[in-house]
Amino acid sequence: KIAFTSDRDGNYEIYVMGSDGSGQTNLTDNTDDDSYPSWSPDGTRIAFHSNRDGNFEIYVMNADGTGQTQLTTTGGFAPHGSSDGSKITYASYGGNPYRSIYTMSTDGSAKTRVTSPKYNASPYPVDRSPNWCNRYDGLWILFESNRDSYLERIYAIRPDGSGLTQIPNSAEYIDYHSPKCSPDGSKILFNSFRDGNEEIFVMNSATGGDLQQLTNNPGYNTLGGWSPDGTK
Repeated sequence: KIAFTSDRDGNYEIYVMGSDGSGQTNLTDNTDDDSYPSWSPDGTRIAFHSNRDGNFEIYVMNADGTGQTQLTTTGGFAPHGSSDGSKITYASYGGNPYRSIYTMSTDGSAKTRVTSPKYNASPYPVDRSPNWCNRYDGLWILFESNRDSYLERIYAIRPDGSGLTQIPNSAEYIDYHSPKCSPDGSKILFNSFRDGNEEIFVMNSATGGDLQQLTNNPGYNTLGGWSPDGTK
């Protein structure tokens, strides 16, 4: 199945469908905005963010939409579960003035702040769109940030907050957005405005090299995701 967001009913809701587009089903079905679904590794649960309680928080639910449970209370965006099913990474203000990357256990406990934006980097510094990545040398969290320029770049950091690295290590005047690590950890899928409109690219997760552009059309192409076997 594929989980996705749609506003076809007047506001953003979480839907699922078969990989051929069949059986499209609204799982959240309320008057508030629910978006950014992320599957648990075993396919039984979906994490997402919602503003149903007045501000965006992280929730989880069963794959059929039942058992919707709030995990955060100080803000939460764009959750992503680790491959072993034990952790969720997400972006949050967490009571601070700017958005940072956090981790927590899948029951909402053990919330830990991993990054701190560089407050002098831009008028509105932000770290966001986190994604777990089992790279060549262990477990990392990918995220996008404008900490070193007015543009947003892709960074990797260890879950304990060490080893911050920009990928690629380049000062080129190009935005990078929404990193998604391939299941084997070798590639990063992302979208970028480098050709005048947003397209989807992949690059090597270690160096940012071996750049390949996957889409090329006048429309906007964003928020790509890998199939579990990494072939699509």
